[in-house]
Amino acid sequence: MVDKSKLSSEDSKLQRELFWYREELFKAIRGQWKEVRRDFQHPFTHITEPKKAGGSRSGDLSLRQQRLTKPMLHALRTDPVHIQMELLQQDGDKDGVSQTIVNRRGGKYRATPNEFLFLRMWIRNVSRKLRPTFRVVHDV
Repeated sequence: MVDKSKLSSEDSKLQRELFWYREELFKAIRGQWKEVRRDFQHPFTHITEPKKAGGSRSGDLSLRQQRLTKPMLHALRTDPVHIQMELLQQDGDKDGVSQTIVNRRGGKYRATPNEFLFLRMWIRNVSRKLRPTFRVVHDV
């Protein structure tokens, strides 16, 4: 695909992200309107007009012209939970058993093969509405 715009790669990436978040938002949000006709009373007289034939009008709201901005995107992308994890190895020494964090390089843990490890996890709910359920599966 050839990008014909004069945007920087960072701006181009942001525009694509805004586009796709907006598209997913359109799948989740829908707006409709409905007008129900009632007897109409003239504001300056006490004459009431009866309902006209035809019932009511309704339609869909078009949200396509609504723009998504970078702050809006940030609000949508905010995670409802914060998860922090550590990978630990058990060390046996003279004073007993202790656990140390496995070495990390480049954001990845470098564990020794054929060694039992422990995963310590902190989960903090930052959403008022979300009540997350976590399922831990041990697969050997």
